[in-house]
Amino acid sequence: MPKPNNLAALRESLETYYGLMHSEMLRDEDFYYRRYRKLFSAGSDVATYDIPIYEGSTAANIVNSYRFQINTESPTVVFRPPGSSRKSLDSASEMQLWGYAMLRKERENSSVDPYAQNAFDGLLRGAACKKITVDVENIPVRPASKKGQAWRDYQAALSSYWPFVSRAIDPISVFPAPSRTTPLPYVLEVQKRTVLDVMVDYPAFSDPEGRKARASGDFVTANNPARAVTWLEYWSVPVYRDGEVVEEGHYIVEIDGDRVIDKENPCGFVPYVFEYSGYGRIDQQADPSTLGVGILRDIRGDLGEEIRLMTAASASTLMNIFPTLLTTED
Repeated sequence: MPKPNNLAALRESLETYYGLMHSEMLRDEDFYYRRYRKLFSAGSDVATYDIPIYEGSTAANIVNSYRFQINTESPTVVFRPPGSSRKSLDSASEMQLWGYAMLRKERENSSVDPYAQNAFDGLLRGAACKKITVDVENIPVRPASKKGQAWRDYQAALSSYWPFVSRAIDPISVFPAPSRTTPLPYVLEVQKRTVLDVMVDYPAFSDPEGRKARASGDFVTANNPARAVTWLEYWSVPVYRDGEVVEEGHYIVEIDGDRVIDKENPCGFVPYVFEYSGYGRIDQQADPSTLGVGILRDIRGDLGEEIRLMTAASASTLMNIFPTLLTTED
């Protein structure tokens, strides 16, 4: 994949491709989080007279009833031995125990269990994404000699350190390459971060939006450390032809259009796992909205009608039992 010159332009083209799928995901989200006012048009009586809307929990109950049945606390690790000898079987058992330990430490070192959120996203969004990178600053430095206190400290650090950064990513924030090829040729991730957060990690960041605000005299905006900036992160894999690399993989980061990282992919692969839930199907038009299908997609009409009917019944009851009285002062 050739290196993109402008990540914002790439994001725009990918948003066009995934736009319908993302809008369907957001509609499902509105039902789950009870954002029901969007169901009523601007000129309806509900909007005109500010009638309270019935906040039903049917959508949330449906998703949660399946969500809580998916157990992510006790994952299964399968490691097949390379042979049938006792040594191979013992090695496989040790590697299986190591796998369980790694999964446990992964959950312990994540603010949100990535597997639990992936299960939730698969049900609600119809897709799930997980990202794993390595924090090289957190890897203990190996001493030159295997003797002395320095080596013992190194051994102790190895037993407790965790250099991996594992987290679930909202599928709406991730734009995988529009291809059925696996592994993914490239991925573009969109984040919202604060100016202070970026400045701490990347002192060379020029803050183009801050410069514009400062030039126009808007110093409040320019000097606001909590101001949101758009972070675009691009990863691609090397391209091979006849066993030779014809295009290196890339790792690029742009913040509000300012390119702060542009180097070869240090991993050699795309550190994302993006999967659809399996509730959809492959469409002949290659429309991703038929793949990213959540469990609420086919019942949104029934859920919306329930809200409208219950809102009308509630409003009618209130108007008859507690009628509005008009006086001469009104």
